[in-house]
Amino acid sequence: MDNVTVTADTLGATIAESLQEFSDEKMKEIKGIISEKSKECANNIKRDSPKRNGNYAKGWTATKQFEDNLNISYVVHNKTDWQLTHLLENGHANRDGSRTEGIPHIEPNCEKIEAEIDEAIEKTAGD
Repeated sequence: MDNVTVTADTLGATIAESLQEFSDEKMKEIKGIISEKSKECANNIKRDSPKRNGNYAKGWTATKQFEDNLNISYVVHNKTDWQLTHLLENGHANRDGSRTEGIPHIEPNCEKIEAEIDEAIEKTAGD
């Protein structure tokens, strides 16, 4: 931050401007964290996905849904075989009446990344 000479008349505006600059920097850092962690989550789910022929695992991606000055939103999804996610994660009934056990690969990775995002944001906010 630059040294600024301020008069009593401009003190409030100068403080507000400095706080806005600080806030903008922190929001940019936080958005970067969320972007990075969303992509990391997609890659972790790819790694842990069940692989018969590999098409399901290759379909995982993180897509930015929305961004403005204060918010950013990503969705991690399977763009190729989205209809299999629930069946593979939770298991399903087979035609002969037996059940196929689920292979948890989405929820554990999402929980891990959420914890990492919270930790990184707290660290960034504390700096």
